[in-house]
Amino acid sequence: MRRNTAQRQTVHRAVALLDHPSAEAVYRQVKEMDPQIGLATVYRNINILAEEGQIQRLIVPGQAERYDADARDHYHYLCDTCGRIYDVKMPYRPELNEEFAPGVGQNIRTHTILFQGVCKECRQKEDEDGSDSTL
Repeated sequence: MRRNTAQRQTVHRAVALLDHPSAEAVYRQVKEMDPQIGLATVYRNINILAEEGQIQRLIVPGQAERYDADARDHYHYLCDTCGRIYDVKMPYRPELNEEFAPGVGQNIRTHTILFQGVCKECRQKEDEDGSDSTL
C-alpha cells in the first residue's frame, strides 16, 4: 500500500462528499478544498484509491467513469432520465460468481450489477408534468 498523502486524503474526502461523482466533479470539489491541487494529481490519486480498493470505480455505459466512497461490494441503479446513480439496498450475492463460472469456463473473482430505469423522483416529475399538461 502506498503512503496516504494529504492530497490523497483530500481526493478521498471529495469522493465521499459527492454522490457517485465523475473525476471532473471530484476535481471541482478538490479545487474548492485545496486550490493548489492540479488535475493530474486528482486523476492519479483517484486511480490509486480505486486500485487499492479504498473507493469503487463504476463503469457506466456511455458515460464517464464514476466513483463511490463506499468500497464494499454492492449494486447500483442508474436513472436513465436524470443520470443519477443510487446505491441499491439489497444484499450482495457472492454466490453468483460460482453460479456463473461454469457457463463461461472462467474463474469469476467478483461481479458488478448496474440496474437501469427511471428513478422515483423522475417518475413523479413525469406524472406531474403529464397531469399539468391536461389542464
